[in-house]
Amino acid sequence: MNDTKVFYSAKEAQHRLGINANRFNYLVRTGRIKRVVPPGQKLGVYPVVDVDKLATLVNTTLELYDPTVVQVEIATTEDIIDVVSIGATVFHGSTSSVARVANWQRKCPEAIHVLKTGDDEVVGYAILLAMPEERILEILGRKISIDDVTIDDIYDFTPGQPLCIYVREIAVLPSSNKGVESFWGGTLITGIANFLASLGNRKVNIERLYALASTKHGRRASQVMGFDRMSIIPDPNRPNLVAFMLDMQKSTVTFVKQYRENYQKSLADSEPRTTIRMLDEAELQLLESRKGKKKESKKQL
Repeated sequence: MNDTKVFYSAKEAQHRLGINANRFNYLVRTGRIKRVVPPGQKLGVYPVVDVDKLATLVNTTLELYDPTVVQVEIATTEDIIDVVSIGATVFHGSTSSVARVANWQRKCPEAIHVLKTGDDEVVGYAILLAMPEERILEILGRKISIDDVTIDDIYDFTPGQPLCIYVREIAVLPSSNKGVESFWGGTLITGIANFLASLGNRKVNIERLYALASTKHGRRASQVMGFDRMSIIPDPNRPNLVAFMLDMQKSTVTFVKQYRENYQKSLADSEPRTTIRMLDEAELQLLESRKGKKKESKKQL
């Protein structure tokens, strides 16, 4: 005898899907869940195969969109190959070499951030290079390439001199599911924004961010982060290549304001403070008494 379950009751199907009765009834009405009424019965039942397929789809989608499963973190040395591989795919081979990216990471360990899934797969990355502003402007104006920048031109994110940061690349692995790809991109941008805001807590003085966008997604990402389009024309023959700048001292974008608040607070917390204690009533009376005794002594003299 075959005891394999063929149908779920409504209650069993709701439990399998993890949804309430209202949501379940809506899915039935709209045809997402098939309802079967056996002969001689009034209550409907629901095919196990259909419900299980939908449950699998729901769980997979929740995992993909769960921020605890996809996270932004500082890249490790082992991540560099994946970073360059994704860059080569997104930018059609026009990306920096493994050796060059590894050198940037050695000079500034926080320069490269990766977006990882729960399986430790790298699905996106961002490269943030602090360097002299004149070098960045030369790159934006296409007077030099990133390959002309020496390792001595790369700075670490340390307190001290004002910094300008060149957002070298932000990219996510292309996916057939555009919703997932969009979610990855949004998560990566949010992670980078949070990192930049956190630098204020360390008294890292960031003046401006710069970016050179060569793709539609890159231009969109720059705009989402609050960058302004610059008047610089990087290449007259490539109208889609656009230079952007974000003023970290003036922008009203949320993460920039948070950065400034963090920076000002960190400066205030590091300043020496003078503590002024108010005298209580007994101490004031004692002080007045001593003054009175001094006056009496002077009169006697």
